[in-house]
Amino acid sequence: MTEPNDQSARLVRNPHLVVVQCTEDEVLVRHGARSRYSRVLRDDGRNRALGPLLRAFERPVGPDDVANRLADRITREQFDQLVAQLSDDGVLVKEGSGTFSLYRGVAGGKPIEGLGAATVGVIGLGQIGAQVAAQLTELGVGGVEALAAGDGKPAAAAWSAHLNGSAGAVPVRPGSVDDDPDTVGAIVDDTDVVVLALEGFRPALLHRVNRVAVAAGRPWLPVYADGSEMIVGPLVVPGESACYNEHEIQHESSRVLRREYLLYSEEQAGQSAGGLPALLPPFAAIAASWAVVALIPFLADGASFLVGRAIRIDFERLEITQEHVLRLPRCPVCSPHRPAFRHPFL
Repeated sequence: MTEPNDQSARLVRNPHLVVVQCTEDEVLVRHGARSRYSRVLRDDGRNRALGPLLRAFERPVGPDDVANRLADRITREQFDQLVAQLSDDGVLVKEGSGTFSLYRGVAGGKPIEGLGAATVGVIGLGQIGAQVAAQLTELGVGGVEALAAGDGKPAAAAWSAHLNGSAGAVPVRPGSVDDDPDTVGAIVDDTDVVVLALEGFRPALLHRVNRVAVAAGRPWLPVYADGSEMIVGPLVVPGESACYNEHEIQHESSRVLRREYLLYSEEQAGQSAGGLPALLPPFAAIAASWAVVALIPFLADGASFLVGRAIRIDFERLEITQEHVLRLPRCPVCSPHRPAFRHPFL
């Protein structure tokens, strides 16, 4: 919450909110026509100060300046209480607040100071990885590093071109996960969260990153293409949620033509990045955006709709399916890293 008596903190109305003044003592605040965020603010004391106060904060201004203008209508104590309440509701925000912080204030979460201390490692230099890195940088994530997943020179060139045009340079670590397996462990150890962004279905690499991240206790998020489907998630939080191995087992068991799927999966396991077909840019953009939408709240407060869940975006059928990933009693990957005292059946 912004302290109203902080003279150095200038406040402004949240640009994501529409403020409709009904009277000087009653104001309607909405985020959108169908948004859950809707407030009717009333001053039961009828001091005729609520409307002028919100008008005064149309541009960044210090609370003291506004308090002096309204001194003939409300006391300073009443003013401070009103500003504190509006700040808690996300109506008033600090000048210079990041885009995500502004939006979060009206979308069910409390405003945050920023993401400057967070670090994210992106494995994969393709279109998805480039857009994930660019969007994270634009939203204020302090450190974003990249590592090649055997993407090759064309992908690296596309990566550089995309970043230079939108979010500046993101450092790329030397080496590749295909050439040096130890690079996965290094980027996992050095960042808060890892995103594995692949242009195709590579089961062997997905399972390798899963093993390394779970062993290190580091959260990670897979996002990859499989034909005309884009799979985002699950966001794996070791010790708390299901891992990728559990997701893959459940997905495999639900296949109608299970034998055909196993043959396909085995063939894809030996696939390298160079053997994957080019991914359509709109598909990559949609997958990357879903990944960032899920990841940013997790960086802010550890909550995300993809913890223990995955979404499948099917461009053939124009469907988005949510999958709940259940924890298996004895997963060979994450069971050894679960708490010593746990549910008797898990």
